[in-house]
Amino acid sequence: MNPHGNTAILVVDDEAVVRDMIHQFLKARGYRVFLAESGKEAVAVMVDKPIEIVITDLVMPGMNGLELLATIKETSPGVEVILMTAYSDLDSAIQALRLRAYDYLLKPLDLERLGHLIERALEKQSLQRENSILRRRLDSQRGFSGFVGTSPQVKGILGIIERVAENDSTVLIQGESGTGKELVARLIHSSGPKRSKPFVPINCSAVVPDLLESELFGHVKGAFSGAIRDNLGLFRAAEGGTIFLDEIAEVPPAVQAKLLRTLQERSVRPVGGSREVSIDVRVIAATNRRLDEAIKKGDLRKDLFYRLNVISIMIPPLRKRREDIPLLIHHFLKKFACEFSSHEKKISSEAMDALLSYDYPGNVRELENAIERAYAIDKGRWIRLRDLPHEIQAARKTRTLRDPFSTLEETEKRMIREALNRAGGNRREATRMLGIGRSTLYRKLNRYGLA
Repeated sequence: MNPHGNTAILVVDDEAVVRDMIHQFLKARGYRVFLAESGKEAVAVMVDKPIEIVITDLVMPGMNGLELLATIKETSPGVEVILMTAYSDLDSAIQALRLRAYDYLLKPLDLERLGHLIERALEKQSLQRENSILRRRLDSQRGFSGFVGTSPQVKGILGIIERVAENDSTVLIQGESGTGKELVARLIHSSGPKRSKPFVPINCSAVVPDLLESELFGHVKGAFSGAIRDNLGLFRAAEGGTIFLDEIAEVPPAVQAKLLRTLQERSVRPVGGSREVSIDVRVIAATNRRLDEAIKKGDLRKDLFYRLNVISIMIPPLRKRREDIPLLIHHFLKKFACEFSSHEKKISSEAMDALLSYDYPGNVRELENAIERAYAIDKGRWIRLRDLPHEIQAARKTRTLRDPFSTLEETEKRMIREALNRAGGNRREATRMLGIGRSTLYRKLNRYGLA
């Protein structure tokens, strides 16, 4: 299978011999190649063809390379442009970089370098597309993009996000698996001035330790066996944006030392490289481990912990903020109704009781999975107790056996939660269902910590 078969490249040069040479080189590598002998002809080709990369000469009669570059960036900003120029026109090539050209090549051409530039430009486009998709997903969600809750803990976290989003301070997020650490990191990124730049996540525990250094900091060609080309690394891929280092306590000691230097100097040195490269990247790290224990065991450097822990965010487990469960359930009901192209389901009192009784060792992720499962296995309008995972069903049975009688207060709280859930959070509708006045509802919401 040809990995480049769908990649369209436009070559623009008034010299036929140059066009043909590049055409043959790119065709042999499997790219779709289109040719133009002038800037004007290139613009016409781009109207009809899905061009991703343009390779153009700088000096041409009529529309020159700089004018073509400006036109492309105005009409197709996602297209990357590589300039070809003679040494005598180097000042113009530098000017082209200021106009957002991807890079330039000196004539006579080094075709191998051209091949590397194309691959790097395509990697950049791929990252930009992925981040665009993520931004659209975030923008499509309500409020703080799914970080739902009215508990004091959630309000405190949202307050920190609002305060730190505008600066570049390093953030350390701690919490059990499934609590939403990456979601909080994405919220910090998407709420600040770097929102249009890349958000690059990496799970440090999921990468083979011997390869993590190269993944983070990049490598130069020939740095080790298998390094057949330069690799920018994730820090440089996140340039201008944010890198999210999940499971930071799993980073090997040797890489921790290099990461500490990167945080201190704001630069990276690729594996096998001889020079430092400056970076402008915000770092957000996360872990599900207790870091005091990791430091005692020698799994995490204390100086790296202090460097990361500039802003600290602790996300509590769901069992410690049960008042958020009804809102989360309502959020997931809406989410999966949309994803399954279905009506929004209602939840029976038995199922709601079970969902409110369970301790959720998998936290918010486990609750989300339970609601998704209910949508997947039954097309009906109700989620009933039998539609929930067995462990959640068992939680209700255990609570019933342990405490067969609910206090009036517990019953009242449960009724208010269920009414709000069925009313989609509409308090006026909830008062009608409960048969109480609005002031009474507000008083009880405050009393039970549900406001």
